[in-house]
Amino acid sequence: MRRASAFLSLAIACSAHAAETITRPASVHTPPIRTAQKWNPLWSFKNADDPAPPAWFRPGGRHRAMQWMMRNPLHNFTHYVVGVSDRDITRTGRFPGAVFAPGGGWNWAVSRHRWCPLPFVSFEGKRGRFYLGWRESGNLGGKINFKPRAQQPAPARVKST
Repeated sequence: MRRASAFLSLAIACSAHAAETITRPASVHTPPIRTAQKWNPLWSFKNADDPAPPAWFRPGGRHRAMQWMMRNPLHNFTHYVVGVSDRDITRTGRFPGAVFAPGGGWNWAVSRHRWCPLPFVSFEGKRGRFYLGWRESGNLGGKINFKPRAQQPAPARVKST
């Protein structure tokens, strides 16, 4: 608990932008997600939010349902087992409602469900962007994207005579 408070205090002190706090209600599911499901390892590989592929996903494909399942194989795990998408959370940070800071640069946040702090950090710059931690929707995620360097035209060769 002290470490999380120290992290939050340090992040607030280092931030050029004042910290804001938002509250995100739990996402509603029918039927509701039960604790017994979260303990089932096979359930972690499914997708409780979109179990069947939508019409736009590979229409007429032979193995559409299997490809949809393989598109995000750990959806339930990242959203409901280690994530808090099905819980009410408060989120405090530089831009708590966004993954990346508007205009680029650093963004940080700490989500809380009851007493448990869930950190998040992201950066967007000229060479790429990344994020790691519990996002604004409550799921755990991480991603790195590198931007290719701008191609410079080759210098013209001068013929020597």
